[in-house]
Amino acid sequence: MNYESLVCDVNTVGTAATMYSGSRSVVADSFTGGFRLREVRNGVNIQTFDINEGTNYSGAVDFVDNNNNWTIAEHNNAQQDQAALDAHWGSEMVLDYFRINHNRNSIDDNGLRIINYVHYSNGWPNAQWDSGNEVMRYGDGDVDYSPLTSLDIIAHEIGHGIDQHTSDLIYQNQSGAIDESLSDIWGAVVEFWTDPSKSTWEIGEEIGGPLRSMNNPSSLTYNLTGTTSPYPDTYSGTGYYTGSLDNGGVHINSSVMNFWFFLLSEGGTGTNDNGDCYSINGIGINDAADIVYRAEVNYLVSSSTFVNARNAMIQSAIDLFGANSPQVASTTNAWYAVGVGNRYVNPVNGSDFLCSSNFYSLINIPAGTSVSWSVSPTYLFSGGTSGSGATANLSPSSTLSSGQATLTYTIGTGCNSYTVQRQFWVGRVTPYIVGPYEMAYNTVENFYVEGAPHMGITGYNWSVYPSGFEWIGNQGTNGITLTINTPGEYSLSVDLTNPCGVRGNEIPVYVYDPWSMFMIYPNPASDIMTISKKSTLSSKQVDTTPFEISLYDNRGRQLVAPRPGSEQVQLDVSNLKNGFYFVHILYKGKLIRNQIKVER
Repeated sequence: MNYESLVCDVNTVGTAATMYSGSRSVVADSFTGGFRLREVRNGVNIQTFDINEGTNYSGAVDFVDNNNNWTIAEHNNAQQDQAALDAHWGSEMVLDYFRINHNRNSIDDNGLRIINYVHYSNGWPNAQWDSGNEVMRYGDGDVDYSPLTSLDIIAHEIGHGIDQHTSDLIYQNQSGAIDESLSDIWGAVVEFWTDPSKSTWEIGEEIGGPLRSMNNPSSLTYNLTGTTSPYPDTYSGTGYYTGSLDNGGVHINSSVMNFWFFLLSEGGTGTNDNGDCYSINGIGINDAADIVYRAEVNYLVSSSTFVNARNAMIQSAIDLFGANSPQVASTTNAWYAVGVGNRYVNPVNGSDFLCSSNFYSLINIPAGTSVSWSVSPTYLFSGGTSGSGATANLSPSSTLSSGQATLTYTIGTGCNSYTVQRQFWVGRVTPYIVGPYEMAYNTVENFYVEGAPHMGITGYNWSVYPSGFEWIGNQGTNGITLTINTPGEYSLSVDLTNPCGVRGNEIPVYVYDPWSMFMIYPNPASDIMTISKKSTLSSKQVDTTPFEISLYDNRGRQLVAPRPGSEQVQLDVSNLKNGFYFVHILYKGKLIRNQIKVER
């Protein structure tokens, strides 16, 4: 026996002839006047009161039975007191579900008492979680609806209380639609957990509804503005409401996430309002509910949108079942089916580097699904470069194979066909050195190797031959600075290391003396003097790098302004007096000074 001082006296098991769920075992409080619908259940108070068609909670009284056998004859009366039995028993079931399946201690996870007010107002066709007072109130319905105390509605309203104490979603627009959907989901889940024979995927079907259909939302319609529209099953699809009524369509657009939950639980195929084909493998309502509960408690926030809800559910599925689990695939694809986000991309198991024969396998493919594959570019491979099935056995064409490859899987057929690609690197990396093939001695030039992270390069070893005349800066990286102090012909090489091994390459580098690069003739000169480049050793052709020529006297006065040239420049010195002058040559950032003589 459990006791609660001042609230109830003794928990006593009785029998209740409920309005919607038949004869059920309930716990009532034995007190001096008989039995009343109060109990302490695992430390949580459940109390169900008769508010007698009023709205003032202080006027509520107990429902009382003389022997704790709450019969139809006694309580199926003109006041429809039988509805109170559903409210009380339903609260027990909701409390038990969350305690047993999610280790949740009542609405606030801290033992908050559950209070039900039945017969709220006069002819009120509604049920509601009163967030300010944290109680439930249930109307008796009207000409269209009977009392709103069916099990799914009880769970729906308590679900609003749980949301208030977890994600606390703003009751407007998308966040409000998510709030409503969560309550519908808990209505379906608790109903299935308690009595699988009921119509799990319809909300309020026992009170004269259904009010909403989770498995076929568009089979029902709504009319807010004089126009009848189907409940939407696709985000921004047919029937999706964007106006301001119903707090921005919270009861209407909730059907989008409702349909997502149905597909996640039961699976399904079809084409949504965006023209996207989908095929989902159901994971069962229990695993789906675990995903939703974790998302609601840990990831959803007050301003969450459908996109945020998608991300929250996927992360919850990852937390519970693993990143590459079938549950994650179905969670993602169910959101894709209702128009939120992309379809699930199946991972491909296999190395990022193909050094020798190896297998690549597509995972999370349902049995019986058509799968084919191909790999490109084909010249990198020997043996098969296409095939069927989720596993591809690939081999490099030779030890010299080097390059990025793409493995493409085609999954499914027809409308449900889609592709998944996996890129990887084949073989060692052949270096391609970028930098000048000529450089002046005692100058600094930059050289680097073109590369990318997907090549997996882990080591760079630069060297110069003949050695002993060089200085290499930033050794061990993809880009170096190089200085060579003696003119001549050299080779610059680099060895690259990646997971497949080491491969090197080299380029020639000609190191020249810029002061010996130009010929000045005749010298002495009397009228025309020519300044031209010599042929370089690296190309055996005339260097066409631009340069500038200017002329100064021996007192530093400029006599000829800078004159550009590429191969040669001629100076007319016929108007100069006999004597010595200086030619300034600006070439590759260096100033070269040569003395000339004018003589007649």
